[in-house]
Amino acid sequence: MGIIENVNVVIYIIDILIPMQTCNQLDVNIVNAMYLWKRRTMNKKPIYTITTIRPFLGDNNRAVGFYYDFEKADERLRENACDINECDHYPFAVIEETLPGIYTYPRPEHWYKWNRQKEVYEPCEKPDRYKQVIGWGLG
Repeated sequence: MGIIENVNVVIYIIDILIPMQTCNQLDVNIVNAMYLWKRRTMNKKPIYTITTIRPFLGDNNRAVGFYYDFEKADERLRENACDINECDHYPFAVIEETLPGIYTYPRPEHWYKWNRQKEVYEPCEKPDRYKQVIGWGLG
């Protein structure tokens, strides 16, 4: 019972939802490791990477930049600053919040799809083909 109570606290702290009925020792170890990572990086300022994705010709992706402020990254992506879309070559884009470090765990992700008529990126759901992929900006 003590382990499950601790896991509940850790899950709450790092905003991860793991169903308790499926939680095993491996899950507990992963959650504990992520909690320690969160504690070590709590006072560090995140960056927001902007990555464009081309789902054809081999799923090419390209990190085009980053900002220290999500609102600025969102604004610059939506307005297609510096022609990020490159004439419809990159129909998807993602902004990831990432903390400093090596092999960092990026979260959350904000997905966008190019609207050809309006010539802007608009928020969208993460495409199914990428549901198991993370770490676009600093992979």
